Amino acid sequence: MSLYGLRQAGFNWFSFLTKFLLENGFTQSYVEPCLFYSNGIVILIYVHDTLFIAKNQSSLSDILSAL
Repeated sequence: MSLYGLRQAGFNWFSFLTKFLLENGFTQSYVEPCLFYSNGIVILIYVHDTLFIAKNQSSLSDILSAL
């Protein structure tokens, strides 16, 4: 990891989050690398903001607990 505020911090955070999501069954979009999807869940990452979209509350709760 790196210190918050350094130039490489954003890249390191994205790399860490990408690795975590791929290990947990998500697929990264080829067209938009910041978009991840899996069985009814879509995650969009932009700088330090994350948008979660899910078909039901239980699947959303599961991924948030894992994070």
